[in-house]
Amino acid sequence: MKVKLLNYATALGVFFAFIQQSIVAVSIIIIANLSESIATGSGFILWLCLYGISLTVVYIPTTLVNYFFNKAKYITYEDYIITFADQTIGQIEHFFSSNSREKEEAYFTHEAWMIIDEDYDFLKDMAHLVFNIVLSVLILSYLINKALIIAYALAIPLTVICILCLKHLVEKRSDAAQKNRSRLMQMLSPGWDTILIGNVHNLSVWKSSFRKKCSESADATRKLDLTLDLSAFGMVVISAAPVLVVIGFSFYDAVGDIALLTLLVATTPRQLGTVQYLSDAINLFVNLNDKIRRTRQLSENLSLEMRPATSGKITWNSIYLTSKDGRFKLNGFEDLLIHTNNYSNGRYTITGDNGSGKTTVLAKLKLDLKNKAYLLPNKSKMFFFNDLEQKEASAGEKTSENLHEIFSNLRSDGVTVLLLDEWSANLDLDNFRKLSKTIDEVSRDFCVIEVVHKLASNHVED
Repeated sequence: MKVKLLNYATALGVFFAFIQQSIVAVSIIIIANLSESIATGSGFILWLCLYGISLTVVYIPTTLVNYFFNKAKYITYEDYIITFADQTIGQIEHFFSSNSREKEEAYFTHEAWMIIDEDYDFLKDMAHLVFNIVLSVLILSYLINKALIIAYALAIPLTVICILCLKHLVEKRSDAAQKNRSRLMQMLSPGWDTILIGNVHNLSVWKSSFRKKCSESADATRKLDLTLDLSAFGMVVISAAPVLVVIGFSFYDAVGDIALLTLLVATTPRQLGTVQYLSDAINLFVNLNDKIRRTRQLSENLSLEMRPATSGKITWNSIYLTSKDGRFKLNGFEDLLIHTNNYSNGRYTITGDNGSGKTTVLAKLKLDLKNKAYLLPNKSKMFFFNDLEQKEASAGEKTSENLHEIFSNLRSDGVTVLLLDEWSANLDLDNFRKLSKTIDEVSRDFCVIEVVHKLASNHVED
């Protein structure tokens, strides 16, 4: 699953970045004419006014650049998450898989936005720098010394050579930083429950592990940043050398020519700025491989269909099915199919020893029946309409509201089988009886297969 960074908002952002830097480039011509008019003592008011206008007008495309690049971020992020949802829907085995749960969830909840956000900031900076350097070099070469084009052209292959030489080291440091940050993010999920429950032992263990992961992540990031900074500095020195030589010769040739010397002095800040922009561009190019690898890792780590999840075990000789027709020992899914009369309407209760695989039975049923079945796991963060209201409610009240929402939408969603995993875990006896009665009513029109505690199963039978 690829991250699609190019869309209409990206194109408009790049277009207005070009307009912005074109205005900046025109201001160089204005400065050159302003300096010449000051030297000759005539017409400088016009060029001064034009310079002031250029400084003001440039903010219009600047605002549009920021607007469209921010819009592009959300277009890409929405498309990525929705595409992931459409491609991954119903892969219930990954929900229960310890192999993928923490790692992939960290990418889904944290890393996806962070990487996309950083990618677009990178693209925006790159567009600014490339347009600025290209346009500034062309105009400065035209005004001062055409050899500047050759000097900057020499800087490009020197930069490429340096990048290729450092590619392996940067990739190694980048991978280490990415993996350590992902491990650090994974520590936050158990940390939330550990902090709120407040057991001293668990909190102490979590703090110790969190500090270790934080230290490892910080160390890996420092190594990556140091590698990138030193690489960028070395490349600036190498690639900027031809440019600085041409600028030096230009000043030497201007000795005795007041007009040319005035022009050089007036444009020196822009020349030095262009060299600085070259440094920034080189730094971005150094980071390019890192950005590409992180984006590729995002695509790979959320491509769940490429990696099988760990399946739970089912101990059939410890699992029983209870219905209005009696209590039956199950030896496999064929027995379940038989005793539910091919998933006919009715209420069927699965019981068994702890760890026997009752939840895995429901998971496999959901995997096989797909959209014909609705699964409500015992512990999940599925989104309901009730969540939109963000009102305070107990766990039992939320369970009750969610169940009623499920019941009211079963028919319109094309569901024929309702799978409930320990739905009564957070309910008091009164609410349990009320919802149990509702489930009886629902089971007249749907096949309801539920997993309940042994204690709860006694109430169901009553």
